[in-house]
Amino acid sequence: MPFTPADAAFIEHVAQEELRYETIFTNQAEVLRADLPNFERAMTRIQQSPLVAKPGQCWQPAEDNIDEYLAQCNDICHLVPQDFDELSHL
Repeated sequence: MPFTPADAAFIEHVAQEELRYETIFTNQAEVLRADLPNFERAMTRIQQSPLVAKPGQCWQPAEDNIDEYLAQCNDICHLVPQDFDELSHL
């Protein structure tokens, strides 16, 4: 079944947002790796976050809360943590 123009536009929007988030995370990881001990402590705390998918867990939001999920991702990506502790408690 082919996508409607609205479906295609939505898929493109989600893909562009995912790429934007991945770029932000990649760039920030490079910065954080400059202080490896603090980076590793922050990563340990981040991995315990309910926002991080666990191995085998489906990370995609349910269809009824995609907008809420994208808004939350957008809010996180616009935060500017001041230190490793703030970063790991997002």
